Amino acid sequence: ATLAAGKVKEAAAAIESLQKQGARRLILDLRNTAVGAADQGVALANLFVSSGTLAYLQGQRVPRQNFDAEAGRAMSSLPLAVLVNRGTADGAEIAAAALLEHKRAEVVGERTYGDAALRRPVTLEDGSAVILSVAKYYSPNGKAIQDTGVTPGTLVAEVEAQVELDENGEAVPQSEPEPQTLDDPILKKAIEGIRNR
Repeated sequence: ATLAAGKVKEAAAAIESLQKQGARRLILDLRNTAVGAADQGVALANLFVSSGTLAYLQGQRVPRQNFDAEAGRAMSSLPLAVLVNRGTADGAEIAAAALLEHKRAEVVGERTYGDAALRRPVTLEDGSAVILSVAKYYSPNGKAIQDTGVTPGTLVAEVEAQVELDENGEAVPQSEPEPQTLDDPILKKAIEGIRNR
């Protein structure tokens, strides 16, 4: 999944629709969301947080730059659970960290990947280039997401999908998908936790 440009607008429209339909709680699934710019993660968190710093960027030669919530962009105060796993990275990690540290959501699942940095190409003498991280994104409380990932408030291990193999050792395609909630311990735990909010 991606948190590419336009996805936050889609999320905002979905939240608005759910609230109009009478939703009393929300679950935001950021598992395996590994593509998405930092600004998209900040914008996503801002849908649920109306004030304060959501993240900041800083490096040895990059002065600190705060990303603060804009009150007019916050659109939901419903109880919220956020699902994360090892495949949650970059902008999605920034959103999860902001929601966790602002105590705006219960974050459930596995520790995230740890990949939230500003990268720039550096040209070498021979004309080739390397891409280096020149600054890191930090959570509101000052944790470098690049170094540690985001540790959920409620840790739950994801169950690896059972794959049936044929006589050649190849994966046999599943004829119909398994119901997600039955074999999804992260989602089950989030539902249990959010029911009490």
